[in-house]
Amino acid sequence: MVNEQNSVPYNTLDYLKTPEDCASYLEAALEDSDERVLSLALQNVTAALSVSMPSEISPLMHQNADTNPLSLGS
Repeated sequence: MVNEQNSVPYNTLDYLKTPEDCASYLEAALEDSDERVLSLALQNVTAALSVSMPSEISPLMHQNADTNPLSLGS
């Protein structure tokens, strides 16, 4: 049972502040045998990068939308 009075919200993006943080996070995800862990880690790193470097990421997302089968952009 969760004690909601003493729990603190957790946001992964609070801990992915630098490229080194993101790299370490992805390395740890690669060590897990469940591919869903890596998928979630990639989503979190993408979100972190879009927050910390939106002007650098946005053109890349649009540029790769047609060639990347995993792209969600259009």
